[in-house]
Amino acid sequence: MDQITNAFLCRRCSAVPADQMAVFKPTDDRLVAYPELKLLHIHFGVSTHTDELSIAEAKFHWQWLEQVTQPYPNIQWFFITDFTRKDDSEFVVDEAKAIYTKIRHHPKLAAGAICGPTYAMKMFINVLFFFGGTQTVVVDTLAQAEEHYQKWWNKKPH
Repeated sequence: MDQITNAFLCRRCSAVPADQMAVFKPTDDRLVAYPELKLLHIHFGVSTHTDELSIAEAKFHWQWLEQVTQPYPNIQWFFITDFTRKDDSEFVVDEAKAIYTKIRHHPKLAAGAICGPTYAMKMFINVLFFFGGTQTVVVDTLAQAEEHYQKWWNKKPH
């Protein structure tokens, strides 16, 4: 099986066979669910440079989230969203924003950490989360995001 080892620096996901990831090929986004850990990893790839691509990417993320959470009705998930590959698509069109807002309010997401966004992307994220939604922190590195996940995990009864 092909493994993605150099596409991004994530100790968990770099060991996952490529055929076990959801991949949005136009931007090389890679998404992995770990049900046993109640954990979702979303690794954004390159920037979207058209409105159509931005909307398609947002729809892909929504469909994936629905697909992976539905089989586990009793799981509340922690998500790590990784922008360390410098996706700087901060000019997100309204239709894509609406989808990301829906994701932000997804009832199965308990908490999350967003790591590595550019300054402009941080501004977009802050606006997106200003009006509520899933408890989320913005950090610089995947290691910091993992630390937040571990704190969350240690507080939860399993």
